[in-house]
Amino acid sequence: MLPENLSYDPSGIMFRKSNPALSALVQKTFAPLAEARELRWLDEKWFLKRLPNGERLKIPMSEELAHICQVMGMRD
Repeated sequence: MLPENLSYDPSGIMFRKSNPALSALVQKTFAPLAEARELRWLDEKWFLKRLPNGERLKIPMSEELAHICQVMGMRD
């Protein structure tokens, strides 16, 4: 979404670096979503397909995010 990468994390969740418990929870939550291909499905649902209001954002998944999802367990 931004012209430059702020990080190479597969999510847009922001929280303080000093919160290891939240970081672990985010990782624990996203790993099964990646393995079950739900991250790809959610990305397509909200960024490619028609939204509830009828609009389409037409924002494809970046190559970086697709690669991260593959590493986390997604397979194309």
